[in-house]
Amino acid sequence: MFKSVDDILKKYHIPVSMITIEITEQDIAQASEYFNKQLNAFFKHGYTIWVDDFGSGYSNLNILTRYHFHLIKIDQSFIRDLCENHEANKVIIQAIIASCQKLGIHTLCEGVETEKQYQFVKEAGVNYIQGFYFYKPVPLTEF
Repeated sequence: MFKSVDDILKKYHIPVSMITIEITEQDIAQASEYFNKQLNAFFKHGYTIWVDDFGSGYSNLNILTRYHFHLIKIDQSFIRDLCENHEANKVIIQAIIASCQKLGIHTLCEGVETEKQYQFVKEAGVNYIQGFYFYKPVPLTEF
């Protein structure tokens, strides 16, 4: 995979800085040794690597110690159920953000839909926020 992508970029003179490799946490959790080598090759050659759906049910904090990532996208399920179960998700989100900050990994919270959610993740120190709070998708003709 790495060689194929890298060859295409070289062929068309596309800088590595224009490409982001995005992998779901589920794929990383089930990864083979070959997959691991490919992922490390991308990182070593300067590709930006993001993890999508972090905490979506396959969560394993060991992936933060075994791989190099530039950004973790915190799954929207944490935001959606922010105040459930004695606000446990708030504690978990804060811990993920704090851990990532100490590891030099940026964070993005998906699924922010309300002012309350926005204020919480902003105060928690998340780097990027995504969700309907800002704008809902619209057809191109309306855009």
